[in-house]
Amino acid sequence: MIEKLIPAIKWKWSAENIDSPILIQQDNVKTYINVNDVEFYQVAKQYGFNIHLMCQPPNSPDMNVLDLGFF
Repeated sequence: MIEKLIPAIKWKWSAENIDSPILIQQDNVKTYINVNDVEFYQVAKQYGFNIHLMCQPPNSPDMNVLDLGFF
């Protein structure tokens, strides 16, 4: 996420919205980064972003925003 996602956000995010919070939702797979990962937040802050990592509730299609289009 640090090497690919943050640079991609920087490339697409407009400078006028730099202070707007960015919410990144990931599922609860253990291979993803922890929502409290210090290194991720430090790199995001260096780019000037206010990024919040969130995990989806496990096995809950009603609460899973990414799957709402399928149910």
